[in-house]
Parts: sequence; C-alpha cells; structure tokens
Amino acid sequence: LAFLKVSSSPNWSGTERACGYFFNERVPQADCHVCADAEMKKKGGGSTATIALLHSLDLPYSHPYYASSLLSLTVAHLGDTSCLLASTQSGRARRLTESHHADSRTESERLRTSGTGIITDSFGESRWGGVVANTRAVGDVEFKPVGVIAEPDITKKVFKGARRHCSQLHVKPSRHLRKRLTQANTFRTGDEFSHLILLSDGITDSLSDQEIVDLTRGIRDPTQA
Repeated sequence: LAFLKVSSSPNWSGTERACGYFFNERVPQADCHVCADAEMKKKGGGSTATIALLHSLDLPYSHPYYASSLLSLTVAHLGDTSCLLASTQSGRARRLTESHHADSRTESERLRTSGTGIITDSFGESRWGGVVANTRAVGDVEFKPVGVIAEPDITKKVFKGARRHCSQLHVKPSRHLRKRLTQANTFRTGDEFSHLILLSDGITDSLSDQEIVDLTRGIRDPTQA
C-alpha cells in the first residue's frame, strides 16, 4: 500500500483526468507483465490492488499533499481490498470501493454472458466457476478466459485538506473550479476527513467499516493504526 504525490497544475481538471488515464493505462500494463512472467505462468496466482493518489490543488503554488488546503484523491481499485475515509465531523466511515466479487451488482452484469456460473463454497462465499473469489485482479492468467480482468474501477474526490480554509486560497477560484468544489462540499467549515485507510479483506472480513474507523481514529502513526 502506498501514498503517491504528483504536482498540481492550474488546469486541475486536466490533472484529474490524467490521474485516471494513468491508472487505466498502467494497471493493465502491470497485469500483462505479470501474466507474461514465466514463473507466474508456472505457479499461477494473482493479486488485488487498491491505490490512492493524492495531489494538491492549491493555486497558484502547489504544496505537499499533507500540507495542502485543497486535495484531489484518485483511487484505483481491483478485487476486495478497500479504501475508507473517516469523517472529521461525525466520525463516520465512508467507503470508496466495492469488492469485485461475482455476486456483486456490477460484476454479475459484466460476467453474465461468459457462460460460467457462481458456486457457493462451504463458508458461504461466492466463487466464480467454483474457484475465483475476485473477478478483477492483476495476474490470475488461467482465469482470464472466464472473465477475470485487470481494468480498475476509478473513484475521484475533491476535498479540503489540513493546511487552511478553502476561502484562503491564494487566488479566487474560477467559476468552473468553484462549481466543482461546491458539488464536492469542500467549502464546509473544518477539515472534511481525518484520515484515509487502505486495507485488505482479512481485516474487513472481521471488522465493520465503522469499527475500523473507530479503532484508528486519533492515531497519527500508520504503523500503530
């Protein structure tokens, strides 16, 4: 799990589109590399992925994401790892990802024409073709013919960071930027979210989203969290 930062641009909507394009291009490229590896072909297997990309939207000069007043978050997601945001005001968990399981709404519609069915195992979990838990993954080359893909779901959000209030931007936001910020509720008083959590299904299978946020609230060290 990693946090990445790219520099901001005055044309923030173009930068936002570029982040989505980056993930849509690079994740399938990584999948092709893994699937072409001789050792992976021999052993098989694959991996889920949830990647968060944060960049500053401060104008006219950008800051590090952890010191910015305005942030863009782009999340690329494959499989059943998760991304959660914790609300500063209410403490409630907000999930940004949906597990790519065969019985989920979006995946069942996509897989309907492949001719392979869902089988429930002894633990009550749905398996695509009786074997596959995640219908989107990097690798799993042997299951590509039955519908496993490496195309990530992309989620984008603009929100207020910790540095200062949005009304204290260096320059007045353009009409287009102000409209997008208003839609994203970024002009509310106080920071919108206290922390971002990336985690695996081993945790979400045992704890609810709200329990995870409650346990990590107030902890500044990610290792301790």
